[in-house]
Amino acid sequence: MLIEFMWFKFHNCPKGPVVRITITKEWIMLTKGKAATFTVTAYNAENESVALPADLAATASNGTASFDATTGKGSVTPDTVGDETITATGAGVTGTLSDTVQADQTVAVLKVAFD
Repeated sequence: MLIEFMWFKFHNCPKGPVVRITITKEWIMLTKGKAATFTVTAYNAENESVALPADLAATASNGTASFDATTGKGSVTPDTVGDETITATGAGVTGTLSDTVQADQTVAVLKVAFD
């Protein structure tokens, strides 16, 4: 008697719906008027990263945010010093990241020469 078994491995199958969205900052200090990047990641109930929802959008409470849903990368440029909250929403799930916007710390150096 011959018994054969077929084993299948499925790739790129849906891993379940999005249940959590995280936003990870890629800056040390968030500065007024300067762009800073962030990354958005979506997770399923098994805490596995999954594809970002097609309707995912990102907003900023104190500035301008832009976001690319294909790469998960975004950028925020704060308008004023104070609190900033970035919100990413898709598939009915919302993730937030809050930070404090600092004043521009640029230091000007004036070099004076005397003859």
